[in-house]
Order: sequence, then structure tokens, then C-alpha cells
Amino acid sequence: MRRTSRSGRSPPTDALRPTYYRTRVDADALTAAIQPGTTLYIHHHGRTHAWTVTDQTGVLRSPILTPADGHPGRVTLHQLLARYGAIHTQNPTERTPT
Repeated sequence: MRRTSRSGRSPPTDALRPTYYRTRVDADALTAAIQPGTTLYIHHHGRTHAWTVTDQTGVLRSPILTPADGHPGRVTLHQLLARYGAIHTQNPTERTPT
């Protein structure tokens, strides 16, 4: 399912910010901007974990993510934000400083 903006157009992928935080505004913005297949990252205790957005949604229409490494598990975007406080759209260990 492709998400669209109020104008009816899909948001461009490069419109994604590098980091989204544990706020309702950021959660809503990220939910509107991502598409199934998008990889998102969390950085926790010195390790980076990749998650893939599925075409399924959970509670409150929050996208469901699965571990990108193939391990079993499912979590909603809102649960991931609540638990880790930030989600990155680029691997934080590979980003170049601006």
C-alpha cells in the first residue's frame, strides 16, 4: 500500500529526514513517508539493527516492521519508537557527517 500526502501525491523518498524521534509528530511524519520495503535502523548499546517495513499495519494503522536479518519477529513502528526513542532512515554507523 503506497501512502500519499494530502495533495494525493506520494512523498519522494529523499524527503525522509535522517532521524525521527519519539514524538507523535515524528511518528506521523515517518508513517506517512515510508513505503513497504523501506529499511529503518535503530542504534542501541553500540549496535545498529535494521528493520524492514512490511505492507501490513497494526494498531492505529502503524506499519509493521520485521528484522532485516531474517530473524523472526514483528513490531509496529510506534512500538519501536517508544522502546528505542529514535529511528534512523540511514544506517547511523555509515552516514557521512554534514
